[in-house]
Formats: sequence, structure tokens, C-alpha cells
Amino acid sequence: MTNKVIIELDQVSKRFDDSVIVNNISLKIYENEFITLLGPSGCGKTTTLRMIGGFETPSSGNIIIEGKVFNDLPPYARPNGTRVGMYNVSRYAYAVSNIYNGFNPNEINNDLIDLAFNTLIKTDFTEWGFDTLKKGIVANNLDLAFVYTGDFLDMLYTKMDDGYSLEEINFDIYIPDDTIAFMDFLVIPKKARHVNIAHEFINFMLDPNNAYNNASVVGYATPLQNAYNRIVNHLGDEDTWLNSWAYANLTYYPTPKEDDIIKYKGTPLANFEQAWLDKINTMVNNVKAN
Repeated sequence: MTNKVIIELDQVSKRFDDSVIVNNISLKIYENEFITLLGPSGCGKTTTLRMIGGFETPSSGNIIIEGKVFNDLPPYARPNGTRVGMYNVSRYAYAVSNIYNGFNPNEINNDLIDLAFNTLIKTDFTEWGFDTLKKGIVANNLDLAFVYTGDFLDMLYTKMDDGYSLEEINFDIYIPDDTIAFMDFLVIPKKARHVNIAHEFINFMLDPNNAYNNASVVGYATPLQNAYNRIVNHLGDEDTWLNSWAYANLTYYPTPKEDDIIKYKGTPLANFEQAWLDKINTMVNNVKAN
């Protein structure tokens, strides 16, 4: 008895402008078969998986799932059972919907909130979480998660602590052209008793040297360009933890070129008025309830 073909790639190619990322791949995956895609960084593994999942459309060829062509169907319409985790911040989920639907993450109106509900409700999120998302990826309890770049780096270090080298770790990160970013800030309450100490602490963290040292420990990039440049341009011996951090940044989140108009890669989220935030929170709560 012939095994059933579950997924078939028929002469599939993917091009971005003049770059060929996937070149005429044909593959059949049979029922109960386990397939691993191996290859160096940039060879098209992630793009191939994204086309199967519906996150990218093939430039040519067909994605066939259980005998049906699925080239133009979105992820929620595909019978793949992908386990997806969403960062549990309502403002973040709303921004993700806007980007997915081609809108600016800082644009806000009632129609976009309704669109976000209809978009998010179609994805059966396995988990809404925070640090648990990166732990879920490491433990293979999630297939896809929307997280910060720093969370991705934390996942790398967790695997490295388990004895894996950077070359052996096969996590993939997808950063769209229009990313979103939260900028941390510190607030001094009006009734604070030691305002002078609070100012000293803030000034301490605004010093590029201190921001650099802090980022080297927590694994997150700082919004201070001077400190960020020091991190990603750090040259040390191959065994230093900081050099691994820099390697990960340069590989997965490269610094823009000097002649780029946009000097950082990301769209900082704007602060909405509380009335809009309340509507977004209600929308996301309705998504979770349904």
C-alpha cells in the first residue's frame, strides 16, 4: 500500500526582487514521515517553511497540501496544526495585526480595531505569554512565537548553556521590513521621596558606557546608538559571551548601513490615548474569550 502524500512542493521558487532565495525545489512528504531541512544560514530553509505555512507566497510552482493547491491561502486556512504563541500585550497584538494587513502599527481607528479582531480570531493561539514563549520554543512546545529580538537571543543562550554551539542551533527568526519596538522609559512618581536618587539612577543608565555594560548582561539592545554600536562591533575571543551576543545581532538583526535613510530597524510604538487603549484591551480580551 502506497503511503499518502501529505505535503508536496512542485517546482517551487521564491524571489525577493533580483535575489533567488528558493530555486525550483520539489519535495514530497508522506504521512508519518519526519523530514529535516539542513543547510547553512541563508540557503532558504525558513523561506520554504514559511511558504508551506502560508506566511510567504511562492513566486512560481505549487504548494500542495493533502492534494489541494494552497499557494494563496493564509495560515489560518491551512490544515497544519502550527502551535503559535503571541506576546501577551494588547498593544503589541494590535500592532502585529496592522503590519500583517499592511497598515502602520501606530495608526488607530475603530475600523482597524475591528480588523484586528477578525485577524487575530482566525489564529488559534496556543499561548499568550511572556518569558514562557521563548521557553516554549526551546522545549519544542511551540512552533512559532511573536517575541522581542532579545527573547530570541535568550533562546540561543539557553541552548548554548545546554552545550550546543551556535552552528548547531537551528532556531530561525523572521524580522519583517516594518518591525515594531518598545522603548523602555523610567518614570519618577510625583510623590517620590528621593527624587534626587531617582535622577541619579536615570542619568547613570543614560551614560553609554553603563548602557553598554547593562545590555551585555541582559541581552537586549539599548536605544542609545553609541552603546548599540559598541555591542555589535565588539571583537573578542570566540568563547566570550558578549561576542556571541554580537554575533547573533549581526547575523539576525544587522545594523543598517551608513547611507540608509532609516538609522535603526524598527518602528517605535506610539502612545495611544487611554480611550483607544481600553478599546484595544477589550478587543484582545474578546479574541481570547472566543
